[in-house]
Amino acid sequence: MSVRCALLGHLAAKRMHGYELKSKFDEITGGFWQLNWGQVYATLERLQRDGLVERVPSNGSTETERRVFRITPLGRAAFED
Repeated sequence: MSVRCALLGHLAAKRMHGYELKSKFDEITGGFWQLNWGQVYATLERLQRDGLVERVPSNGSTETERRVFRITPLGRAAFED
């Protein structure tokens, strides 16, 4: 399993922010594979750049607000392949 596929798979189920994605990844791997924060956010940036995920527009604008992502139709097709 690649980090890319794992994140796309979680986002195919529902919108999530980076913390939630890392927590789900850690839960699935049982701590066997320690994913670091840098990997999560670097992978999300690449997925966003490639059009596979997009940031969900926020309703408010606070500095502590988490960035929420969702999978795009292109990302869903890539995940299913």
